[in-house]
Amino acid sequence: MIRQLGVRDAATFRTVRLEMLAAHPESFWEKHDDVAARPVASFATLLANAHIFAAEQEGRIIGTCGWYRNAHDLPEITWVYIAPEARGQGIATELMQATLSSIPESHAEVMLQVSKNNAAAVRVYERLGFSPETDRRDLLASGCDMLMVRPLHA
Repeated sequence: MIRQLGVRDAATFRTVRLEMLAAHPESFWEKHDDVAARPVASFATLLANAHIFAAEQEGRIIGTCGWYRNAHDLPEITWVYIAPEARGQGIATELMQATLSSIPESHAEVMLQVSKNNAAAVRVYERLGFSPETDRRDLLASGCDMLMVRPLHA
């Protein structure tokens, strides 16, 4: 089941975020210890201001994906994670489709950041119509090395 997370999911989302950072620190620009130091209230604020979706199985979150308006006022996909036992089942695609459909149609394109070393994620994003963007590297966050974009209405 795919659903949008709300403020009431703050503690659970924090736990999932820490799980993903512990399992794959190389894939995210945030550091586990920094996120662990943040109170649950900061996750409630995040969930109130962003659009984050979760895939659930037997009451447990097995994947997340969401978007927010970045500092350049562009919709940016982030918080993408699929639990190891749920990979290869199309969950990333379902989450990405739910996320993309929630972005207002007034936006022409959507972006995301990914590590070039995360080949599995890059393949999923390419299948979904994203392609590497080399002309706007100024949009990359510290610690990220690949920007990918696609038309919102692809």
